[in-house]
Amino acid sequence: MGDKRLDTMLLSVTLNGLGHHAAAWQAVPADENELDLSFYKKLAERAEQAGFDLLLIDDLPGFHDYDKEALARIPSARIEAVSLVSALIPFTKRIGLAAAVAVANNEPYHVARKLASIDHLTNGRAAWSIAADYPEAIKRHFGIPIDIHDEEKTEQTKEFIDVVLKLWDSWEDDALIIDKASGYYADPAKYHPLHHKGKHYVVKGALNTKRPPQGYPVLIHDAHSAVLSPFEAKEANILFTSQSELGEAQRFYGELHAKRPVHTAKVLLNITPYLGRTNSEAKAKKAKLDEAAFGYTGTLGGLSVRDAVPIFGSAAEIADQLEQWFAHRGCDGFNLVPAVSSQDLQAFAEEVVPELRRRGLFLSGQADQTLRERLGVPVPDNQFAVSRTFA
Repeated sequence: MGDKRLDTMLLSVTLNGLGHHAAAWQAVPADENELDLSFYKKLAERAEQAGFDLLLIDDLPGFHDYDKEALARIPSARIEAVSLVSALIPFTKRIGLAAAVAVANNEPYHVARKLASIDHLTNGRAAWSIAADYPEAIKRHFGIPIDIHDEEKTEQTKEFIDVVLKLWDSWEDDALIIDKASGYYADPAKYHPLHHKGKHYVVKGALNTKRPPQGYPVLIHDAHSAVLSPFEAKEANILFTSQSELGEAQRFYGELHAKRPVHTAKVLLNITPYLGRTNSEAKAKKAKLDEAAFGYTGTLGGLSVRDAVPIFGSAAEIADQLEQWFAHRGCDGFNLVPAVSSQDLQAFAEEVVPELRRRGLFLSGQADQTLRERLGVPVPDNQFAVSRTFA
């Protein structure tokens, strides 16, 4: 399998209401409420205390399933991701905060402005999880055509992202002079309004906020395919994957870094850990949830346990499995997809994280780091400043 790596792993957690399992609501106390800010505050604080690098709020703005039985059995209430991430800012100091925001029902200017604002308010801890497409039922909420071919979806997503990046670059890093003596607030030579007229979007002007502290908020993408997309190969800073076999994960990891330097993109494996004193006890936990879900293992919105690799055992046994994947370059770390948000995050933080620390596999980031610094991902150059320099 090759030499073991010497760096330490990254940890993130993705939250989807009470949990990513359809029966999560039946496993929690009655006072846990997925529409209550205090519920998410506790989870964010617990993840930060444990040293997690990133917390992602998953989102899907509607139902992808209108089956009456599913609606009767599975919680469907959700808080919009950007709103929730914004509300969590005062309760966190170190952990990165990511919101899932889709291309299909948004405009580039809205997304660029909201995420730039979050990056400023967090001193550089913002991330954008880019959702490229929606199920057909959700598209109908927004009047989005459902017969668009995959090639056109890819083309539209690329154009959307390109416009967002240009908007983030519309002010150079040092464009704001704020010199009271001279009366100059900004240097107009470092202001670059867009004149974009593409196939899918027409955008003119610049953001009315300065460039984000990270240059661009960290860009996240779910890599559903074993084949790299052009965006994954070029732009994404974090890729979530769900390969169930180490060999498959190693091939994906190797292909990515054959096209990009290792430090520019991180691969995190989606995992759903089931902890128990024994492997049998851990598997019994999952079986109990599955039985309570009446055959519905997923949720009605966003990521679910179906999109993650299940891992069973004691803290030491789970740490063994994570070490195997990480040490042999199957990934750079792991994205926790908890079946039951509060219980599984708490158990992982209290039992698995200390075991990973004991083995020297996991360290906490510093309070004054941006998310890019924490990940070891470089700040991108301002594309307009570079072109002006070499003009």
